[in-house]
Amino acid sequence: MKNGTGPAPGSTPRRLGAEVSSRRELSPGVAELVLRTETPVDAAPGQFVEVDCRGGGAFLRRPFSLAGRGDDGSLRLVVRAVGRGSSWLAGRKVGDLLDLVGPCGRVRLLDVQGRRLLLVGGGIGVPPLFFFAEAYRGEASAVELLAGAAAGEEVRGYLAAAPAGLDIFPASEDGAEGLCGPVTAALEARLKEVSGEKERPLVVACGPPAMLGCVFELCRVHDVECRVLLEALMACGTGLCRGCAVPAAGGGYLLVCQDGPLFDARELAWPLPPTPRPVRCEVENTPPAPEASLKTRLGPLTLDTPLLVASGTAGYGPELARLGGLEGLGAVVTKTITREPRGGNPPPRTVETPAGMLNSIGLANVGLERFLAEVLPEVLALGLPVLVNIGGSTEEEYVEVAGRVAAVKGVAALELNVSCPNVSRGGLQFGTEPTVIRDLTKRVKEAAGGLPLFVKLTPNVADITLPAGAALDGGADGLTLVNTLLGMVVDVGRSRPVLSRGAGGLSGPALRPVAVRMVAQVRAAFPDAPIIGTGGIEDWHDAAEHLIAGVGTVNFRRPGAAREIAEGLRRLLARRGMASIAELSGSMSR
Repeated sequence: MKNGTGPAPGSTPRRLGAEVSSRRELSPGVAELVLRTETPVDAAPGQFVEVDCRGGGAFLRRPFSLAGRGDDGSLRLVVRAVGRGSSWLAGRKVGDLLDLVGPCGRVRLLDVQGRRLLLVGGGIGVPPLFFFAEAYRGEASAVELLAGAAAGEEVRGYLAAAPAGLDIFPASEDGAEGLCGPVTAALEARLKEVSGEKERPLVVACGPPAMLGCVFELCRVHDVECRVLLEALMACGTGLCRGCAVPAAGGGYLLVCQDGPLFDARELAWPLPPTPRPVRCEVENTPPAPEASLKTRLGPLTLDTPLLVASGTAGYGPELARLGGLEGLGAVVTKTITREPRGGNPPPRTVETPAGMLNSIGLANVGLERFLAEVLPEVLALGLPVLVNIGGSTEEEYVEVAGRVAAVKGVAALELNVSCPNVSRGGLQFGTEPTVIRDLTKRVKEAAGGLPLFVKLTPNVADITLPAGAALDGGADGLTLVNTLLGMVVDVGRSRPVLSRGAGGLSGPALRPVAVRMVAQVRAAFPDAPIIGTGGIEDWHDAAEHLIAGVGTVNFRRPGAAREIAEGLRRLLARRGMASIAELSGSMSR
């Protein structure tokens, strides 16, 4: 390849249809894919493609560095299943069709004439260097690959796809393949061995940011040029979104997709920010720590696990038992109870949205008298702590319901619902005014006697710390964050809202980032306040986000999920070397 910098002919990113023409399993979770595009693609080392992985639940396209290009224009990828996108792509079969954008990235050609080219890869950063080896082996005096990973099995898997005849120096931290230690140790040894050569070698490295920083420092000490190949999650891959920024040495930022992904290491400000690691696959492949304690303190309550059924998602509680969903639960939160029975809002009441749903149930419930006589005894018979969620249209109604429920022996706590967005009276009219929240909380707390009281807050406010502070000032023992977010879905065939009441409450995965942000805000403002987290919790990973942000317990909706979530949390504790869930809870602020 000729020396220089700039775009290669035909390298302007464009949308491409591609078919998987061959697939090879290199090691568990690692696959080599050869993609035949609709038209031949001219690509260069260091470039990447953006792959539509929505089939795996990924909203954004995922960038994958090219591991090579065939003479027929086909593209080669080596994919390790780590997150949703990569797991989906790694599982594609021969004949499957893909939607790509590429080739992306600025082409930077290397001056290696008569010089030794040292390619240094860590983990999934190894395969992109194969493209460099194939492209420059005719110009460099020697091309060597230093390949490392945590496990020797992983290194062997990557090297199974390496170009033939390449000089390889493997390293593994478990000592099962090559040098026992990090790949940077292999590089340091190699730089010392070639230090007497007249032509200084050139190092090209790809791997985690911390590894790249070590590589650059070694090159600086040995007076060797260093190029680094970066990877970043990005929304477009073409420079339009400006999302894949890295700090530049002279100030400001460079874009991985537009200015890179291959950089002279001196262009960057070190150390680089760490890349968020999708740890889902790593955790799920980790044996659970059966001795890890999930016992949780929630204000005055002690629960066996931090897992609660969210109010309304399992009726009053016994319905969940009939579905076999009690295992792993720490407590049950009932559906909202009001003084009088409520039939709820007219249908339609629910509609699916991307990553969630809207509901406008309208607090349909059996009413206080029937709840106390028929439902509550059955709930208490489940043998779990019971939090009764109470609602109302007036302060007097809240106070009456609280006092009646609190008088029943066996109820563990009350949850005060001042945040339902889809009832005409009560709900948001109480939940958005801090003064009203404080006064209502004080009255309900007095009516409840010594029973613990948690106040469930709405996300439909500008500053969640204001209603949170008001509830705590009113005597709340803790908070539940958050209820649903107001939204609307339109029937485009009728030019009318789908839901009968127009708007409804958004729940599900789409709500989770909002809920986690509000949990973090409240935890920072009120470090000692017990918090129940709710909003978009589908699995252990979602629960862990809430816990790390600062909740003590989490609410979820899916019947039977408690056991799965509990096992996943135990795997996470084992992966992170933690002995109890208390170490995880609030760890973001420690």
